[in-house]
Amino acid sequence: NLVECGKNMTLDSMISQDSPLMKVEVICLILLFYVYYSKPLFAKVRDHFNIKSEGKLFRLFMLLHNLALCLFSLWVTINTWPLLVNYTKIHGYKALLVDKDFWISFEYWAIVFYVSKFYEFFDSWILVLKGKDPSYLQVYHHFGVVVAMWLACKNHSNWLIFMVALNSFIHTLM
Repeated sequence: NLVECGKNMTLDSMISQDSPLMKVEVICLILLFYVYYSKPLFAKVRDHFNIKSEGKLFRLFMLLHNLALCLFSLWVTINTWPLLVNYTKIHGYKALLVDKDFWISFEYWAIVFYVSKFYEFFDSWILVLKGKDPSYLQVYHHFGVVVAMWLACKNHSNWLIFMVALNSFIHTLM
């Protein structure tokens, strides 16, 4: 039952294989909302509250949003690069890709990164609040990344460490 999924949700419950965000029906509903319903909803919010991109409150929101993304990326970078480098030094590159023991130490960070992809929907919604349309590429990039991350996490794909470590490092610099 989807209603039950939302009850008693904590950060720890979100960052596990048992998370509601790991259930295919929940992901489908979220992606359906994101692609088809969120743009008109955020346009109504913008118009109702007369949100202007040059307003002080909106600029503060943008600053906090960008700061949160930067700090999050730094946190993930600091925690995933040592996993990647140390494991590869000790066991080698091939072992990193196939060793099930590596997933045990990496799973938390893979799922944290996966959950963060939902937060990145705000990039599209911010454009709508500014009165602009998110591009087709941006919307479906965010859609595709959620699906790819979900599949990789569900299948305990060790190669994901490269995507998580590199992407979080690049986003820290951006």
